[in-house]
Amino acid sequence: VDLWNLKGGRRAHTIHLDVTPHDLAFSALSSQLVYHYSSLVGLYPMKEDAPRFHRNLSIESRSKGHRSRRGIVFTPDDERFYVGTKFNLEMWAPDQEQPLLSKRIAIDSEASINPVTISPTGTLLAVAPGASIVKILDAKNLDVLHAIPVAGTQALEFSPNGKVLAVACSQDFARLYDVASGTPISSPFRHEDDVMFISFSPPTAADPEGGRWLATADRGGVLRIWETDSHLALMPPLRHGSSLTKVQFFPDGRRVLTTTEDHVLTVWGLPSPSKLTPEESSALIRFLSRRRYDEQGDLEHLSNADLGSEWQS
Repeated sequence: VDLWNLKGGRRAHTIHLDVTPHDLAFSALSSQLVYHYSSLVGLYPMKEDAPRFHRNLSIESRSKGHRSRRGIVFTPDDERFYVGTKFNLEMWAPDQEQPLLSKRIAIDSEASINPVTISPTGTLLAVAPGASIVKILDAKNLDVLHAIPVAGTQALEFSPNGKVLAVACSQDFARLYDVASGTPISSPFRHEDDVMFISFSPPTAADPEGGRWLATADRGGVLRIWETDSHLALMPPLRHGSSLTKVQFFPDGRRVLTTTEDHVLTVWGLPSPSKLTPEESSALIRFLSRRRYDEQGDLEHLSNADLGSEWQS
């Protein structure tokens, strides 16, 4: 495992593992580097900006051959983490030998708890415990608050304000859902292949709450950037030479990082920040594209009268 200094583009550290991990990530405060392989979670606390091996924790084994897309997440204070296993969702503290809590969440014998994501406040979890459902849970007791029927969930992410959940599907689209009610609040963000990864833009000076843009990446290697208010694309599709394995906004909200199966890491720059409000920007996108989404999520062309209304907006 290589750790890189992004400013200088230089390799900072290399860790040698005995296995190829399913999951590898920093904790929320970057105090620990963690990996997940089969029934093990390895903890590497960061000491003087370098990871030092601490110990392995034994968790419930996954189903044979299962590879996680994101089955381990930390709370914002780094005091607990959650691991999705074959049937259960487990809550751990890094200094404990046994899980603090373990609950069966899977809905059938073939399911695995994958992916798993946590809200910015650490109070809610979203998991995909089966092929056709997403569950929103109370992070304290793992009780189910909402069950959302979604087929083929590949990725989940809460918006920076925690009010919206983005779901990527193997049905060639991603969609936004209201966290409080579990109902869809957007038209489908459509691709020509399975959508595998998603990322919200972070809070910035121009967008204090964050989430103005949504990045979606599909199995065919296409990255798309959408405006979450208008549900329209910010720019043409960004194509890669092979399947994408990761998409993530930079903290400045103006760049997006992607990685691919052919071992290429790319940083994409987005157009300059607009001085328009999100509502004005949505109207401008609709005006320039001469299109908008109807209530069924299909694109329709705007009439001249509608264009005049959008121009006034």
